[in-house]
Amino acid sequence: MNLLITGGCGIVGSYVVEEALARGLRPVVVDVASVPPPLRPRAKEFVHVPGDIQDQAMLLHVVTQHRIDTIIHFAALLGDVVQHRPVAGMRVNVVGATNVLEAARLNGVRRMVFASTRTVYPDFKGTEHGHPTYKPVTEDVVPDPTRPYEVMKLYGEKMGRFYRDTYGVEFAALRFAMYYCAERSLRPGTRGMAMFNAIIGNAARGEPTRLESGRALRFDLVHARDLARAAVLAATAPSVPSLAYNIGGGRAWTFDDMATALRQVFPDAVLEVGGGMELPPGHYCILDIGRARKEIRYEPAHDLAAGIRDCAERMKALGVGGLR
Repeated sequence: MNLLITGGCGIVGSYVVEEALARGLRPVVVDVASVPPPLRPRAKEFVHVPGDIQDQAMLLHVVTQHRIDTIIHFAALLGDVVQHRPVAGMRVNVVGATNVLEAARLNGVRRMVFASTRTVYPDFKGTEHGHPTYKPVTEDVVPDPTRPYEVMKLYGEKMGRFYRDTYGVEFAALRFAMYYCAERSLRPGTRGMAMFNAIIGNAARGEPTRLESGRALRFDLVHARDLARAAVLAATAPSVPSLAYNIGGGRAWTFDDMATALRQVFPDAVLEVGGGMELPPGHYCILDIGRARKEIRYEPAHDLAAGIRDCAERMKALGVGGLR
């Protein structure tokens, strides 16, 4: 397999590169960013092309030169940046994604795997998929995004379907649950995914986390390594019968579960959550991953304790000061 990974120097993208290397692949990585510290010791094992997916000529050259037959597309401008700079987001997330699909079409690429998000689904507050029932969300639930980032992700999914049906490029969109990893845990945050990562970072620094409410909240968290595994599985599976796959942690977690997992890694960790019904801001749901289990053999390898332990080890490997 000749594999191209766009955005392979990003946070999750770098885990995708590591997963590809672990499977004996030598991927080509296109990214405007330089190779991040975790990948530098292995830089000779993959090809890094500094480039922007807005540059169609560059993409065509890379796909042709390296005889690419499979693409994992992670390059994107993310959430809040797109919210405040929608035109820039369109250039990268819409034009850029289309450039990647065109490079695939024009060079006979077999398959493209696309990083999407659970937030293409509607906000489930007040429905059977939201609090307090949390009925698992299947891929048959109709997407209904409202923010620019999610609208652009849904565009990528729809264009993928067009290229599959019209030009025969196999396509699979992976709708990711909230994810956590060492790199995200080093950042502050109070909303959704950022909040859960900040809780891990606080525990690693010996700092308490206290939330006014949310004890009854249930959430779907998945380690970035499992997202990476899913991407490479989708790229290497004999077939991808479906256009979209939910990729999550495989179960519902609570703050009590998280506190228990934290203390397995950081025995003195403090996580206190009030019992009020007002939930911390976030797009909460539990993803049904049955389709991914069946069709691409995805199974999350990290429970919360194992994932938090991985975060701790990677943060130390990155040489971050102030950690226990």
